[in-house]
Amino acid sequence: MATGNITQTTAAKALSEQWPAEAEYAINNVRGLTNVIWDTKEQFMGPGFKVHIPIISTYPAAAYAGSVTYTNFTETEVAITPTVAYTAVQIQEDVLLTTFKPAPGLYAPAIAEGVAQKIDVDGLGLFAGFTSTDVGAAGGEEFAEATFLNGISSIISNGGDKVMPGELYGFYHPAKWDAIFSLGNFVAASVRGDGAAPAKTGVLGMAYGVNFIFTKNVATSTTLRNLILSKKSMILVRKNYPKLEMERTDLTTKMVGSLMYGIALMHQATGGMHRTTMT
Repeated sequence: MATGNITQTTAAKALSEQWPAEAEYAINNVRGLTNVIWDTKEQFMGPGFKVHIPIISTYPAAAYAGSVTYTNFTETEVAITPTVAYTAVQIQEDVLLTTFKPAPGLYAPAIAEGVAQKIDVDGLGLFAGFTSTDVGAAGGEEFAEATFLNGISSIISNGGDKVMPGELYGFYHPAKWDAIFSLGNFVAASVRGDGAAPAKTGVLGMAYGVNFIFTKNVATSTTLRNLILSKKSMILVRKNYPKLEMERTDLTTKMVGSLMYGIALMHQATGGMHRTTMT
C-alpha cells in the first residue's frame, strides 16, 4: 500500500520562519583617531561659531651682561570653524509596523556609526598638512623599515617636548599588514621577546615606539597616506556630542543622526606622513 511523503513542499503552510532577536550590521572600517588626538570634549560646547587656540612662541633665555634686551615675538593661532555632519533615513509606516523588532532601534546603530566614521575620515584626510615629516617615495613603497625609522626620527626631532616614543600612533592601511609582518624586527621573538608574539597573534601592537592601527580610513591619493601622530598633532573641537533625533510626519518616521565638530592640524611637526604603495 502506497503512502504519501510529507515534504517541505507539501507542508509549506505548516513551516515557520525565524528571525534573531538582534540584527547583524555591515562591515565598518576600524576607528580610533578620536581616542589618540586632542579631543576638546565639552570645553567649547555652547555659544560661539569659531574656536581660536592661541599658540605662544618660545622665549629662549640669554646670559645677562649688564642690560636687558626685549624681543618682539609673533604669536600664532589655530582657528577651527565647526560644521555639522549628518546621516538620515525615513522609515515608512508599513515598515514600522512589520519589522521583527522596532525599526528605530534597528537603524540607530548604523546611523550613529556613519557619523562617527566621518570624524576619522576627515582627520586622516589632513595628510597634506604634514610638511615637516613626509617620507616615502612619491610613487610609494611597499613598506621600508628604514623609511619608517627615518620618519619617526624626524617626528621626534621636530616635535620636541610634545612627542614621546610609546605615545605615537601609526594609522596604516591594511594593505600594508603583510609587508610589515614580513620584517623580522617587527615580529621576531628574538627581537621583541616571546611575550609580544605578533607572529602568533597577528596583532603588532607597538614597534619602535609607534602603536599600530590598521584601517581603511587611511587616505588614498596616488599613494596610501599613512599617518604617524602624537596627541597634539590634531585637535577635535566639538560643539555637541553625536545625537539622534526622530520626527513623526505623514505616516513616516524621520531619523537624523548629527554632530557639529571641526578637526584640524594643531602641531603638524609632531606627526608625519608615510607614503606607501596602494597595493
